[in-house]
Amino acid sequence: LRKSLQELLRRIQALDESKQNLEAQQIILIRQLKLATDVKRIRLNKTTLPINITSTKSTHH
Repeated sequence: LRKSLQELLRRIQALDESKQNLEAQQIILIRQLKLATDVKRIRLNKTTLPINITSTKSTHH
């Protein structure tokens, strides 16, 4: 019984470590997504006015 409890504890620790790694990766991905969104927004803001007028007209239909 003690051996199986030790094995369970080891698995719990391994899962916890995996969880921490996934959370760290998730933070990195969120930052990258935010950066990509900001870059896209900047590019959209740089587009010429006629393109913006055309795109807003088409969405109102």
